Amino acid sequence: MDQLIEALSRDFSIETLDDGHMFLIRDFLISFSRNITPEGDSDDGKFFDSFLVAGPDYYDHAVHSI
Repeated sequence: MDQLIEALSRDFSIETLDDGHMFLIRDFLISFSRNITPEGDSDDGKFFDSFLVAGPDYYDHAVHSI
C-alpha cells in the first residue's frame, strides 16, 4: 500500500487525511481508505479497506445534501 501511494505521489498531489487512514487525489477524485494505520510487522492496516472513484462534482452534491 505504501508503494502505491509513493508511486501515485510522483505524478499527482495526494492529500493525507484522518491521521493517515485516507488518501485523496482530488484531480481525479480517487480515494483510498483504511481503518487503522500500519505499525510494525503486522499486516493490519497495510491494505485498503475501501476505494472510491467518482466524478469531479461528487463532493459538491454530498455537501449540498447535508
